[in-house]
Amino acid sequence: MSRLLETQVSFGPYGSVFDRLGPEIGLPDLNDSTKILEGGRYRDEHLQLARQYLAVGARVATTNTFGARHLLRAGDVPTYRELVGAHVDVVREALKGTKRRSLAIAFGPAGNDCYNPDDAPATPEEARDFHAEQLAVARDLWQKAGIDTALFETICTGREGLGAVLAAQKLGLPVIPSFVIDKEAKLFDGEPLVEVLKKIDAATGSYALGYGINCCPIEGAEKALSVANGMRHRILMVYPNSSSEDPRKLQEMKGVVHLHDHEGTAKQLVQMIRENPSIRVIGGCCGYDQKAISVLAREAKGKRHSF
Repeated sequence: MSRLLETQVSFGPYGSVFDRLGPEIGLPDLNDSTKILEGGRYRDEHLQLARQYLAVGARVATTNTFGARHLLRAGDVPTYRELVGAHVDVVREALKGTKRRSLAIAFGPAGNDCYNPDDAPATPEEARDFHAEQLAVARDLWQKAGIDTALFETICTGREGLGAVLAAQKLGLPVIPSFVIDKEAKLFDGEPLVEVLKKIDAATGSYALGYGINCCPIEGAEKALSVANGMRHRILMVYPNSSSEDPRKLQEMKGVVHLHDHEGTAKQLVQMIRENPSIRVIGGCCGYDQKAISVLAREAKGKRHSF
């Protein structure tokens, strides 16, 4: 049966925006996601940024919970639950009075270094157990908060991606794992993205809603789609960095090269939609800001596909 789908634009990053904004407003630790528990200006800045993304056309709202995982690693489950709940509440408040939007609760990888395969869980089972702890919090919030999906971002190994999907499958929660790749569409342990997606689908009965690509050069996303062959339809979310540098290099530089050509980059992403109708969500990761998301939303508006 044919249907029409309009590709949606996701919130941009919290991290790189807060890295820039924090020192400007006298809150150099604004990007510390735990600070929201102090309320006050920390909460206000989160709320304001979420509202700004919505105002410029983003329709897929995400939480700033990516960095909260260090609390779980430290065994501080009560604070982790409180923190995740606080971030979900901020996004829900931002969504009040808006037209229907999707809400994705964002989780990070188990390790501290998103770009180091050696820091990832050694086995899918180890990853499953860690991510089941994260998802247990989401399950408690799910209906009350109107969460639509769990988004596991910046996963750098196939074994961790599989573990995240297994955890979601066990709890019966919808999930989208999103992988960081290089310009050759390979994960940082050298495995081609398309092979990773095949293995996860085979092991889980294609349980994931689909897969994402994030925190990567836009050239890597384009390459991944061009070589995905029979798995192209499973890539539904793409949000690259604003820089074409390898994200590991950007980490060493302790910063990102910000977009200057918003228009050109937006057109590249919209072209992906035209060529790959399975893509449901586009956006930007490190280095994007409200202006870049605004341009992207304008370019993507009304781009519909029948399939």
